[in-house]
Amino acid sequence: MAMRFQQPIPIVWCSMALLVAGIASWVFALVQFWGTKPEYADRFLILLGSAYATYSLFPIARTMRIHPRPIIGFVLLSLGMMLHSLAYLLPMRGTGMLSVWLWLVVLALQLAVAGFVLARFGSQHLRHFAFPVLFVWFALQPPTMLLNPLQARLQAATTSSAESCLKTIGYEVKRPGMSYELLLPGGNLGVVETCSGVRSLTALTALAAFIAFWRSFGPVRGFALLVLSIPVVVATNILRVILSGIIQENFGQEAIRGTNHEILGFMMIFVGLGLIVMIANILNRHSMVEAVPKTSQVIQHATGSTLWNHVIFVVLLLGCGVSIIGFISNLSRDSSLPVLVEFETLPERLSDWHGKTLPIDPLIRDSLAPDAILHRRYQNNIGVQADIWLIAWSSPEAVRGYHHPDICLPSRGFEVQRQWQEEVTTPCRTIKARARSLARGPEKLTVLYWTQEGSRVWNAADEEQAMSQLGGLRGLQQSIMQLFDSPATSAREPRLVVLIGSSAAGSQIQRNLVQLAELLAPELERICPWTRPMP
Repeated sequence: MAMRFQQPIPIVWCSMALLVAGIASWVFALVQFWGTKPEYADRFLILLGSAYATYSLFPIARTMRIHPRPIIGFVLLSLGMMLHSLAYLLPMRGTGMLSVWLWLVVLALQLAVAGFVLARFGSQHLRHFAFPVLFVWFALQPPTMLLNPLQARLQAATTSSAESCLKTIGYEVKRPGMSYELLLPGGNLGVVETCSGVRSLTALTALAAFIAFWRSFGPVRGFALLVLSIPVVVATNILRVILSGIIQENFGQEAIRGTNHEILGFMMIFVGLGLIVMIANILNRHSMVEAVPKTSQVIQHATGSTLWNHVIFVVLLLGCGVSIIGFISNLSRDSSLPVLVEFETLPERLSDWHGKTLPIDPLIRDSLAPDAILHRRYQNNIGVQADIWLIAWSSPEAVRGYHHPDICLPSRGFEVQRQWQEEVTTPCRTIKARARSLARGPEKLTVLYWTQEGSRVWNAADEEQAMSQLGGLRGLQQSIMQLFDSPATSAREPRLVVLIGSSAAGSQIQRNLVQLAELLAPELERICPWTRPMP
């Protein structure tokens, strides 16, 4: 006997509206995050996939009997709204912690949604909608403490495998030490962060998860497809580097740069997708899509306890209210400062140093994602050459990872021989810059650098903290401690990295680099007024 579907009562509609408002605020913040991390902008497809999965599951859900679990649902709902309020009260979005904030908010919202579904419909409905609820995690950037070690391992595996394959094919290729760089007759082939495979790993595993849902795989086959997609991603990324080497040797370096490089990357994603679909076909020994049960019976949804309906609404209302208050109070503290930097106005002549601006590899721009960047080579009257790199970001939220000479240069095969500190004297202050002497076989390199956030120059503790965030339990501890930083912290300021290097060594080279730095620093304060020391 067919039964009419009873619509939820108004108080339930109001509760659902509050949940939707919380989800909408998270999506809005996620869109802002994608603005600073363009490589994740395609993750809007994850949200569309989750919405489609939810819509496709409704016909079956309407035929399911409900068994409300109000007590455990209330507990989960309350916990979720407490975390949601905490996320908006803490000054995380303005202290370089936007990605952590997004993770905390999605966890809070998922607890709230799970609690609401349990309290209104029961555990069967919660299991039924588990995939679209959990699938949205793929829209987020992996935590830095996991992303950076994974990226380093993928870079190492990709570089060594591509080296072996190119040698087997017959190409002359060398790898300096344990660097992420391959030396071929036609030029150097660097496996930078963007070529490590992290982006395709997160994208293709998300596609594998959605294919498992679309094929109606159970938990075992779905997990198997997800796990098997990982070696597929690694293999396709190795193939990408091998093809890049072959193309470079036959058609020149320009054939693998810019648009051609991006096209090759997209082609490899489609190759990986095809392999994942092939694996899914092997795993799928039954029908492609589980049919919706054909039944004319629609189970009437009980309205549940009126008291519990009101309790749920009050909890949601209080949580949203506290979140709004926290958001308003943080508006004045959330300052992702716009930075208008024109490094090109830096004089090409600094006393007896004459400079020439050099082109920047698109891969470097893609890897660092700066708001402004300049590479200029200076030479003085006695023939000493020095390269200057100036890199600026509008806020720490825009900084992609952490870039440091002790990370970047060893990845190219250089070993640190000595490190010390130099004092760069300017009319306003003395900057304590870091210095490194490095070597790669017979090659020598001397580097002088410093990092600023606003007018404050980083010290050793700042560098140690940034390095600790690359992974491990200490990185997690540092991340947690940052949640409770004072709102007055300078981490909201724009960031500037200055690096001066010379392909030579010795005390005279060190003095020359300090002299160039002392000529450069006042010009930087003119170009970037926010770097000037506070009066």
